[in-house]
Amino acid sequence: MTTKKLKFFIVEDSAVDMRFLEKILTKSGHIVIGTFVTGEDAIAKAADLRPDMIFMDIELGGQISGIDASSELKSKYSIPVIYITSYTDSKILEQVNELSPYGYIVKPFHKKNLHITIEIAINRFNFDMKLEESEKKYRRIFEESEDAIFIKGCDGNFIDFNRSMETIFGYSRDELLKKSLYGLAMEPEDVDAFESALEQSEYVKDFEINFIGKDGKVITRYITANSIKNSEGASTGCQAIIRDISEKKLLDEKIKMSEEKYRILIEGSNDIIFTLDENMNFLNVNKSLYRHLNYKPEEILSKSFFDILFENEDANAVSVRFIRSKLASFKKMKLPINFSAQFKSSISTEPKELQVKLEYVNIEGKNEILGKASKVIEDTLLKYFISEKLTYKMENYLFSAEDVSHRITRNLEKYMDQKDINILRIAVREIIINAIEHGNLDITFQEKTDALENENYIELLTARQHDEEIMNKKVTIEYLLKPDRVIYKISDEGKGFDFKKIIHELDKVNENYIAHGRGIKMAANIFDKIVFNRKGNQVLLQKNFKKI
Repeated sequence: MTTKKLKFFIVEDSAVDMRFLEKILTKSGHIVIGTFVTGEDAIAKAADLRPDMIFMDIELGGQISGIDASSELKSKYSIPVIYITSYTDSKILEQVNELSPYGYIVKPFHKKNLHITIEIAINRFNFDMKLEESEKKYRRIFEESEDAIFIKGCDGNFIDFNRSMETIFGYSRDELLKKSLYGLAMEPEDVDAFESALEQSEYVKDFEINFIGKDGKVITRYITANSIKNSEGASTGCQAIIRDISEKKLLDEKIKMSEEKYRILIEGSNDIIFTLDENMNFLNVNKSLYRHLNYKPEEILSKSFFDILFENEDANAVSVRFIRSKLASFKKMKLPINFSAQFKSSISTEPKELQVKLEYVNIEGKNEILGKASKVIEDTLLKYFISEKLTYKMENYLFSAEDVSHRITRNLEKYMDQKDINILRIAVREIIINAIEHGNLDITFQEKTDALENENYIELLTARQHDEEIMNKKVTIEYLLKPDRVIYKISDEGKGFDFKKIIHELDKVNENYIAHGRGIKMAANIFDKIVFNRKGNQVLLQKNFKKI
């Protein structure tokens, strides 16, 4: 039962019954805010006092009966009424029931029955208010919609429709009530097809029909409808919305055209354009893959990005390791990256170098990697090149080592073949990385070996890069290129190392440090001269060119 204190009117012309009912309500925790002997008095006070509920005697001594009074109160103020009667005759009770009361009580009053009656009345009143509000909301949506909304019966005639129906077709309400869909459609066969589709699936979406308005103009609209069923499951008609989706259709066509242009652009590009999942497996790739590397797109979809990287000689193994390290950082930071890499060809043993760009994109809530691989652009000014001298001072970032090594070897093409340039570039890069890792960041060979084996090398590197005691140390690269030689001088600000021991044990270094430590040996194999300073934190590398 409800525990809320309710405010009551009692309309009863028997003073004894009125006082008895008031006493029961008051003891039950409710408040009687008005007692009246006529319906007229109750109506007059209801606007000001606003009771939650009214007890109304059916037979009153005033000019109007309790039934008439409650009818007026309900229509004006939506106040629930419980009828009071001293009659138990079935005809009287039947008459009361026809009035759809919120309840009624028979004299003499019983406290238990009274509580039950109040509870039932309140529950029903709340339900009716929610239903009325829902109906008002539906009616508001129904009437204010810019789309035409209608309800029709099985005979095809309109039962109800909103104002937009009148506006769109130009007919008055009375005129439309005499029509059906057949009377509005340009081709009756279209309505037959619509009715057939609705009968089969009980729901139809965006069914296109050409209508004729009152002014004779053709009106193309799309109907979305669902069947209305009775309690036995039989169709009694349908409710439907008639929409003008021509703008949407035009937009869809534009999107489709745009997607087609994008597809043509992608497929027509000379660059390899592809997408990868977060595990670096191929999801899509355009046909330029075949032009560059002779793989068919369908062949590559079962492979990962690493499967097509060229990894044959020691130099390439180091390069692939470096790319893996760079990609690990890319996946962690999710910032765009650019790098050069050598790729396998399906018909050649020679690698092909391409410039790669990767960036994260979010497609339908899912992270993917968008990539582009382009042919390395030839320097058209190289034929005019003679010599250059440069100096770089860089912080302790491995990616910078990659970028600098490309820059200070790009003009070697004037004096060396590409295969030797690749080896020399990787050797220079490894020496720069040694200066960063083992020089400025003071990472020992053993620490690096352990970190690589435990797959936490990036974490070790990041920690040292942010160490306040060493984070501001720099690597200096001096570069001189002349027609007869190229010289690199690479210096760090670290403690130095025992370079004599390393040089004497190059074979042992290569054997023991499979994952790293090959920089000095690679440099020894490609350069004609290697000179360390006494401290071991500076090295000079010289390559002499063959005279043509």
